[in-house]
Amino acid sequence: MTSSESLREKLKPLDIDLVVHLAAQITGTSSQILRANVGGTANLLEAIYSKQPKLIIIASTAAQLYRNAQYIPVDEKHPITPVTIYGLSKHLTEEVARFY
Repeated sequence: MTSSESLREKLKPLDIDLVVHLAAQITGTSSQILRANVGGTANLLEAIYSKQPKLIIIASTAAQLYRNAQYIPVDEKHPITPVTIYGLSKHLTEEVARFY
C-alpha cells in the first residue's frame, strides 16, 4: 500500500472542507528533504483529491526562494532563485500543489 493509499484509508470516514498543510522537513540530506517535502505533499494531495476540499492552504517560504529580492514587495512574478535545497523543495511543493 502506498503512503497516499494508506492516508486515503485513514481519511475515508471524514468530510474534509479545509486542509492546512504546514509540515516540512528542513534538515537532513538533500534526498531526505525533497522526499519529505515534495513527496509528502504529493501524497497528501493525492489522498484528499477525491474529498474535494473547498480550501487547501500550503505553507511555503519566501526567504529561501528569492535570495536578494530584485524588487519589493516581492510578488508571484518575481524570479525564483532557491537559496537552499529546502527552498527548492518548497518551490517544487508549490508546483505539485498547482498540478493538483
